[in-house]
Amino acid sequence: MKRILAITFCLQTGLWAQEASSGFELRVTASEQLSATGQLEEEPRSGSPVTGGFRAMLYPTWKINDHWSVTGAVQVHSRPYFFDEFSTQGYGVRADVIQANLSYSRFWKGGSVVVRVGALSSAFGSFLLRYDDAANPMIGVPMSYGYYGAGVTSLGLTGAQVMLLAASWTCARSS
Repeated sequence: MKRILAITFCLQTGLWAQEASSGFELRVTASEQLSATGQLEEEPRSGSPVTGGFRAMLYPTWKINDHWSVTGAVQVHSRPYFFDEFSTQGYGVRADVIQANLSYSRFWKGGSVVVRVGALSSAFGSFLLRYDDAANPMIGVPMSYGYYGAGVTSLGLTGAQVMLLAASWTCARSS
């Protein structure tokens, strides 16, 4: 019975791991908010104390072939939406590229290599942000980023990344 369960688990795991050799995918997370604060009435904004806003996160992925892909994360939001925009002038819509990279990946039985080049998320700071409002509903940069000054950004930074992994494992082992 144990062998049948182990074989069934391995077969199901293998079936779920199937993916297309090429194609395009676009995932989207959208959120909206209503803000009420006295900051909206002060200079330079001088507006109503209540405003609404929206934010959409777009996650495009274009898999060119088994080894090459282009991925990204783009934020589109109304102004003001984030806390630091309440005391700035202007209304409108803003788009920011948070990530955009070309990647090459190669997997073998005993390891893998992944190379990414482009606008990547920062490795600097107390922790990396998760952009999805469903996973991390925040209206601004986390407090722990505040003591670093204005040099820290949650937007993508131009760079390159190489990940090498040498590992070996088996799905099921019988004795």
